Amino acid sequence: MATLRLILTTLWFFLSCLAGFFMALVRWGDLNVVSDIGRIMSVGMLPLARVRVELEGAEHLGEANRPCLYLGNHQSAFDLPVYGTFGLRRTVAVGKRELNWVPLFNLAWMATGNISIDRGNRSRAMASLEKAARLIRERRASVLLFPEGTRNRTDQPLLPFKKGAFHLAIAAQVPIVPIVISDYRPMFRKGRFGQGVVRVKVLPPVPTQGVAREEVDGLSQKVRESMLQALADLKTAAQA
Repeated sequence: MATLRLILTTLWFFLSCLAGFFMALVRWGDLNVVSDIGRIMSVGMLPLARVRVELEGAEHLGEANRPCLYLGNHQSAFDLPVYGTFGLRRTVAVGKRELNWVPLFNLAWMATGNISIDRGNRSRAMASLEKAARLIRERRASVLLFPEGTRNRTDQPLLPFKKGAFHLAIAAQVPIVPIVISDYRPMFRKGRFGQGVVRVKVLPPVPTQGVAREEVDGLSQKVRESMLQALADLKTAAQA
């Protein structure tokens, strides 16, 4: 039964990507296409996986109803339907360039204006972040970025943060809105597939107005510590 649900969930994922590609063509330049695709993913993938999402701190998404930088912890591709449940409007994502080679997903990824980043090439990576900064300034878009740089496959709650996200926030002078997702990986281990609750907590926006580039290390540490604490709180709540 778990295998069947896995197949159906995977199929829904790729069909959502295909639908998202055509949606992006019809609504070219619409910054809400990304969140609409996430919504399509969530309405099918979550029930099939028997996963329920509980959101805490939704009011902070309202506070950030202006250009901001969303920073989240990254576990797997299942993050996509989880984010789709609450939708980040007028938001594009920054992800690794390898996403350009995932069949069907790459069509939706590129067509919706998301930004690929080559972390192995500093000059190209900086160009991608500058592109994100222009989107924020010129189109008043928000940007979703995973500061760990890659999905976390360790037993640690968070990987070390890359500094690029914080340089971007300071350059664009937009608040950082941290979002943490509880560790759902055990749901997908040892022959299991889903069945459980994923808890999401949105933290209060961290202002960057007036923060200098020289303060990027302190800003990164402050945000990381707040996310670590939030993850610990979610773990404690799940065990209660």
